[in-house]
Amino acid sequence: QLVPGFAVDVPGANSSRWRSELRFYNGSTAAQTVTFLRLIPFGDASCTLPAPVVLLPGEMKQLRALQCDGPATLAVELQAEVSVTIFSTVTNVAPAGIQDEECCYSGFAHAVPVLRLGEGHLARVNYVLINPNPEIPYSLF
Repeated sequence: QLVPGFAVDVPGANSSRWRSELRFYNGSTAAQTVTFLRLIPFGDASCTLPAPVVLLPGEMKQLRALQCDGPATLAVELQAEVSVTIFSTVTNVAPAGIQDEECCYSGFAHAVPVLRLGEGHLARVNYVLINPNPEIPYSLF
């Protein structure tokens, strides 16, 4: 499966930041593991693969950050059984200290589709989020 866009503290307008999070839900009656296969950065960022996420039956976990050497946009390829639902969002959050709730980022958020690879069909999804701040010309995708 592929998350085509994941943001790690990408600068936005008015000192905001673009941040992504992944949520995993195991809808089966057996434990499941989500394995990260590779990170595909856009640009010069260097990021470390996260450890596998083990989900007990009926359990939900979230991944709110990746270990990168600075702001980064990247695609994330991962592997999970079909019983694991994966949900991805990218959010434009206000400057640090205003809000960073435990459950989720608050701010302008948009769902990012998680694509299933290798199922015998081609899919194309285009998402473009452009920072309107001319002082920091940054395109997320």
